[in-house]
Amino acid sequence: MQLARANRDHAVGTQDCFIIIVWRDRTTVADVEHGARVLAALATRFPQGIQLLQVVEESAIVPDAPARDALARLLLGGAGKVALSSVTHEGGGFRASLIRGIVTGLLLVSKPTFPHVVFDSTQRALAKHAENLGLAVSDALIERVATAVHDLRAAILSKSD
Repeated sequence: MQLARANRDHAVGTQDCFIIIVWRDRTTVADVEHGARVLAALATRFPQGIQLLQVVEESAIVPDAPARDALARLLLGGAGKVALSSVTHEGGGFRASLIRGIVTGLLLVSKPTFPHVVFDSTQRALAKHAENLGLAVSDALIERVATAVHDLRAAILSKSD
């Protein structure tokens, strides 16, 4: 896994054709814009299409309007580059429903030209990415991506100490 950036609020990294962004607390415009730059750079290495996997942790604060606009721009910038985008919010109850509702609202605003799916578990999201990649995907790739998610979470924790 290539770590691109980590702070106490988020981490972004790449693994093979995946860009992985883990959101822990605040979603800032600067962090989203950095993620968009990493996405664009990865897309030049994988012109056949990349996989965007975002994990929103249970502690995440609802993004403010400028951050939501930046997230919509990130999705718009994925046109012609992203083969599949997923967002996972691993929580339950009202707050999780609120976060997933915001993600759905971003879809209505940005209208991505690629599939964008919302999940309640990272494992379900990874299964969808494996399906999207088809026969070319291996269990080893999905395991590397799952490990990368774990490593990005650890990178955030190391910045929070």
